[in-house]
Amino acid sequence: MEYIIHKSKNGEAIKGARFNVLLKNHGGFTLIDLDVYADGELDCLGPITLDKVRDHFKTGRLTLTLPAKEKLFIPYIGYVVAQYSTNTPGGGHEKFLESIEITIQKLKSNENVEDVASDCILNFKEWLINPSDENFEKLKHSYLKLPEGRNALFEVDHKDPLIKLMNGGAMPTREQREYYLTDYFDGEWIDLQ
Repeated sequence: MEYIIHKSKNGEAIKGARFNVLLKNHGGFTLIDLDVYADGELDCLGPITLDKVRDHFKTGRLTLTLPAKEKLFIPYIGYVVAQYSTNTPGGGHEKFLESIEITIQKLKSNENVEDVASDCILNFKEWLINPSDENFEKLKHSYLKLPEGRNALFEVDHKDPLIKLMNGGAMPTREQREYYLTDYFDGEWIDLQ
């Protein structure tokens, strides 16, 4: 099953996903985590490459389903004989490895969208504080980078002040800009121009 996780690297949070796999060890199998991150790194009892994970699946060291009559080790309980299958897409380990590659790509694209959205929000704030032509061009440039359907950053589409502004709506008055700064940025402004 996939869980959203984060790791810290060079002071930045990097988004990831956690999958469960079974590791063959002394006398049975243990359920372990396989973590994949937006930066392409994998962690399975330490850093590991996707090729190494693929090799472990081929040799049987890693699996998604407990083989018949094998034992599953559960920490603090010991070994139990049971049937177990991880919650992963059907189609065997090749399909699972494909889903890992797809997950990494999704994490990378989501991270980029979040970065673009953050830049756009900061540029909108700067423009609200100082509505100069230069700040508007920066805002417009970052807004145009947002993917289709992901450009409502503050409200639903038809109410979002940024969408209204970018679609040629009336320029907000000083009072409206003050309201937006107070409402969307908790009044984080010093001198409104």
